[in-house]
Amino acid sequence: MSISAISIKGYRSVRNTHVNIGQISTFVGANGVGKTNLYKSLALLQAAAAGTVTRAIAAEGGIESVLWAGERKRGDPARLCLKAHFDELFFSEGGVPYTYEIEIGVPQPTEAAFRLEPMIKLEKIVMVRGSRKITMMERKATVVSLRNADGAMETFENAVLSSESALASLTEMPRERISELIAGAGASSLRALFARAQLPRSTHSAFVVAVETYRMMQQQGDIPLGHAFTRRMIQKVLAHHQSADGEGLDQLHRLLHRLEGEAARDAARRFVEESLVAA
Repeated sequence: MSISAISIKGYRSVRNTHVNIGQISTFVGANGVGKTNLYKSLALLQAAAAGTVTRAIAAEGGIESVLWAGERKRGDPARLCLKAHFDELFFSEGGVPYTYEIEIGVPQPTEAAFRLEPMIKLEKIVMVRGSRKITMMERKATVVSLRNADGAMETFENAVLSSESALASLTEMPRERISELIAGAGASSLRALFARAQLPRSTHSAFVVAVETYRMMQQQGDIPLGHAFTRRMIQKVLAHHQSADGEGLDQLHRLLHRLEGEAARDAARRFVEESLVAA
């Protein structure tokens, strides 16, 4: 899919800029003026579509290393803001232009395992019809709102993790198809799911355990909801691999322990919020 323009705010040496992009674009400038940061921002937008944007930021050295390095106005949040524009030239066959934007920042003290862990604060998909801008999807923290077929916005609490993009969730395989593949007992079903998930090869054994655990939950009619499901799944995989060793398993264990902690914190925060509402 072609991007007609990008807007960048608060990224490394780029304070705030808007750049039009063609099928072939050439950036000319002296060393150190920010050319590299322009194409790195494009890579981050691509990572947002793939659901790996926070991982990409971590690979760059963490959120602190990618935020605007200059001074900020008092009260301005430390945010990295990226926006992709798709104009009517791309949608010449009856389509409409739209934009996608994402804001990433640092967590509050209770929101992440690490003080400078990147967290997605906001996402939007906006359709443009003439002078009207219609929000089709809006994500704030872990709450996602989507416009349905009737034109009304539907809100989903705790729909995504703070580290995953809602855009990637919207482009996933349909749930009905996933259910069919999980229900299938053949190895080909597992291979199809694993290939679609685009996970590292070292996680294959954990993936198989997770699918088998879900099948067992289905058979027993005991499938927990929300964060309880996430925690149970992670605990089952960890228990299975507790005594295992091999290439990549140490990294897998660390990742699963981290996800378990994040799921536990999200569940605790939701419990407190529900208790306050009830009171």
